[in-house]
Amino acid sequence: MTENGSYYAVTSNGYIDEYSSEGVFLYQFGGRASNSDRNGVMTVVSAVESDEDGNIYLLDKERGLIQVWSPTDFADLVNSANSAYNAGSYEESLAAWGEVLRMSPNTYMANVGCADSLFQLMRYEEAAEYYKLCGERERYSDCFWEMRSEWMRRNIEWVLLAVLILFAIGLADHFARRRWAYHEYVSEAVDGFKGRHPLVKQLTTDSWYMVLHPIDGAYYIKQKDRGSFAAASILYVTAFAVSMVCRGLTSFVFGGGYWIGSSPLAVALIQLGPAALFLVGTYLISAINEGKATFRQMYVILGYSLTAFIVLWPFMVVLSYLLTWTEVFMYDLLCGLILGYTGVLVFISIRETNMYTIPKTITNVLLTLFFMAMAIIAAAVLFILWRELLSFVLEVFEEVRYRAFQ
Repeated sequence: MTENGSYYAVTSNGYIDEYSSEGVFLYQFGGRASNSDRNGVMTVVSAVESDEDGNIYLLDKERGLIQVWSPTDFADLVNSANSAYNAGSYEESLAAWGEVLRMSPNTYMANVGCADSLFQLMRYEEAAEYYKLCGERERYSDCFWEMRSEWMRRNIEWVLLAVLILFAIGLADHFARRRWAYHEYVSEAVDGFKGRHPLVKQLTTDSWYMVLHPIDGAYYIKQKDRGSFAAASILYVTAFAVSMVCRGLTSFVFGGGYWIGSSPLAVALIQLGPAALFLVGTYLISAINEGKATFRQMYVILGYSLTAFIVLWPFMVVLSYLLTWTEVFMYDLLCGLILGYTGVLVFISIRETNMYTIPKTITNVLLTLFFMAMAIIAAAVLFILWRELLSFVLEVFEEVRYRAFQ
């Protein structure tokens, strides 16, 4: 361990790693000697020591020599930034880390160093931006917790006033309904509008009825008393749009946004593919397993099963901006309840539409999942084979063209 609190670790391949006092990786140097007597590479490092000037002494046990490493300007800057931070000189540390970023933009350790210094200086909003660049969700959440606490301290009276106003409005509405029964006129107007526009009724009343009364809702949809193919199609599109938009808008603390390797197009394909396979697989399995549902019935009723997800999932986006990482259990629990109830609606829909028993429905779902797995594996194999075939054809074409025009 050095005087500024950082420490060194020797790797199995002969490299020397330096870490800050908080365990953040700083940089690496050295290398393993492989039939070479070059300076700067080691065979078997048995000891590491440093002095007050930052020089590092490495004992190579097998070669019987000591190699001395002197810090570069970059290393001096990193070490001074760490030393200033450990000494409580956060402004000085921030300036040093800023210079490191100027020399090596987008360096993880420098971004974390700037964020840590800003956090200690109580500049939480700026620190949060640096933590976000580094992908440090927990530390970003710490900044958000401080900002949330500060906002509550400044606006607590306005929050209480808003609660009182909402309570007063609710109380006034209650007494107004009892005295003038105006809500009946509103209900009649809404019902009249739905009567003139059946699709609106199918998208609102029928879909919400499915959420509150899934067994009866599934029966009425099967009998065509409720729901329609067009409304189910709109619900499918809406569910997909809600999923994509909510993924992008969810707070960084809870994994929202689209990052490198998870583009919107990739996420869309990952969601649409399994959903389509589940719909087709469920129908095919039920068709060969004494099911009573037609493909149209299965399509419509599974679309209506997504209503709970469509209505409730946007609230999780709002909640993600109110909770911190320490409350992640609450967030995950609510997400699990929404997805779980959506799964229950899907299960009931399959059961009621095919007139299955519960064990037979479970068998249908398991066989559907097996069908999906086999289809995905087959698609992956076909993709690899077609890619190899295309590569072979292109190589043959290039070879023929080379020999023809040589």
